[in-house]
Amino acid sequence: MAARSHVDSGVNERRLRPIYDCLDNGNNKKALQEADKLLKKQKDFLCAKALKALALIRLGRQDEAVGTLQEVHVEDPTDDPTLQAMTICYRELHKPQLIADAYERATKKDPQNEELLSHLFMSHVRNGDYKKQQQTAVALYKLKPKNPYYFWAIMSIVMQANVAEEKLAKQMLLPLAERMTEKFVKENKLEAEAEVQLYLMILEQQEKYEEAIEVLDGPLREKLSPYQDVLHRRKAEFLIKLQRWPEANKAFKKLILGNPDQWSYYVEYFKSVYNLIESNWQPDENSIDTPEGCVDYNFQMAIDFVAALVEEQNGTRDGRKLRGPYLAQIELLNELLKRNDPLANKIGSMVEILASFYEQFGSKPSCFVDLSHVISTMALKEEDIKMLLDKIKASLVAENSTEDITLPKDLKQMNRHLCYSRLCHYFGFQEDWNQHQQLTYAHELIERYHHGLQFGSDLLSTENQPADNYCLLAAHTLINIWKQTGDERLIAQVIVLLEQSLKSTPANFQLKLLLLKMYNIIGAVGASYGMYESIDVKHIQQETLGYLIVEPLLCCAFYSTASVILGNSIRFFTGNYKDTVDYLISCYKFGSFTKIPELVKFREQVNNSFQYAIATVERMILDLLLETKSYQETEKTISSMEIDPEKG
Repeated sequence: MAARSHVDSGVNERRLRPIYDCLDNGNNKKALQEADKLLKKQKDFLCAKALKALALIRLGRQDEAVGTLQEVHVEDPTDDPTLQAMTICYRELHKPQLIADAYERATKKDPQNEELLSHLFMSHVRNGDYKKQQQTAVALYKLKPKNPYYFWAIMSIVMQANVAEEKLAKQMLLPLAERMTEKFVKENKLEAEAEVQLYLMILEQQEKYEEAIEVLDGPLREKLSPYQDVLHRRKAEFLIKLQRWPEANKAFKKLILGNPDQWSYYVEYFKSVYNLIESNWQPDENSIDTPEGCVDYNFQMAIDFVAALVEEQNGTRDGRKLRGPYLAQIELLNELLKRNDPLANKIGSMVEILASFYEQFGSKPSCFVDLSHVISTMALKEEDIKMLLDKIKASLVAENSTEDITLPKDLKQMNRHLCYSRLCHYFGFQEDWNQHQQLTYAHELIERYHHGLQFGSDLLSTENQPADNYCLLAAHTLINIWKQTGDERLIAQVIVLLEQSLKSTPANFQLKLLLLKMYNIIGAVGASYGMYESIDVKHIQQETLGYLIVEPLLCCAFYSTASVILGNSIRFFTGNYKDTVDYLISCYKFGSFTKIPELVKFREQVNNSFQYAIATVERMILDLLLETKSYQETEKTISSMEIDPEKG
């Protein structure tokens, strides 16, 4: 019988091959003809019927396709080719619930089929039906006791907890998931790192940080990848959540010594120091310092620790100094100043420390980001900021051995001046200038931009020029003058400047976005659309950048172009749901359990996007405007929109 079945399968596959080939090549009309030809010979050939339905869907004849699919569905097929064809049909019809129904019917006819049950589980993943996921995974494990199936069931319980009420999650679902995992731990059945990671996730969601630390310190640690300092970091994070400040302090000190440029470690280290100070913690007289070092339980110890890190960087001779210790020193000084602690004098004045940071890192593009963020968060007084900028300017003047700042001789000098110029702009120190002063300054920036192009002459066209920020500063300065005076010639000047700059840096998105905005301001939406196309907006950028062009196109009656962009946007949003489901299925298959909640959250955020709602409504209106020429067409278009006023 097995041999007979194998022969039949081979014959059927050979007969279906022409239909598959036509569908793969996009020749759906020919595929339909081949399916009809085969069905005349074998009228009950279910796989041929399913492929016929697929061809009908792709030809736009959905009503006929649905009827054909129903004929196949009620027969409860169990063979893989037919079910796979039905799955593709239901996916293209956006009816994933019918995929699950088809596999449920199949598993009832053949309950011992592991492959069918596996497909049923994945169909429930598509629908987000976590309860049925759990039931199917348990059935799979009973049929074939494999670890992945067992942990699919546990992960399904965790996902139920994520969407359930807090009381139900914490009192029933998460404890159940924990007990199921602990059963395997006690029986020494855990095999993969993903299983231990899931165990840690369950403990963390229940705020059982003590137990999580025991896992990290116990034999299960061997199954976790020791990539960089991940394990030490997780343990330190759990210690913070447990408010075990002495141990957390030592843990983060050790992490900082291993990676002195990781800012998040300093944040947690300072958090532990502040809490130790507030709780008046003191070490036990009989305690012995561990190899990891002593606990820093007062500001003096923190000052000494950070100072040692800074001193180590000062002794670096290869020029590759790390910014982390210097930024930590600034953060510590800021905290001391907020508390009016006299120990602040041991570090120095804030202006001097910030000026010193500029001297160390002013030639790096990151310096502006660091200083602007630090100054903004510490709420420095305006006179202190002005004093800092004066010190930076004096440093630049001294560099040139003249009374003024001349054009730079190399890239480092240019970056130092560019950092100063950006800080002045960021803190608004040119806003009080008169029109003539601002115009002179803009022309100086343009001159510096053209001069600075020589420092990026050997760069690829896909890389940004180091001097591009001069161009952006000049453009924004001219825009500010236009806002004050209303002189539209300045807008033209900005557009010319940006267009010229793009010839040197064709890939700079900041220049393109600003130029797009300028074209929108003057109503040149054709040019604006060209700039939007050059940005090559894809995927999630439809959500973050799509709004920049659609409204201007609609306002200027570029309806066809707007319809195309809205169509692309809607395709991304509708495709996102399908694509993320495929990623979720991959996560279950390969055991990436920690990524599943992240993907579900991302999918829901994109699905509930405000931009998605706007794009959908605007496209409906455009369809009525562009696609309907009679009452019948209008009625058909509106009915296809499936508008339900009661749903809002």
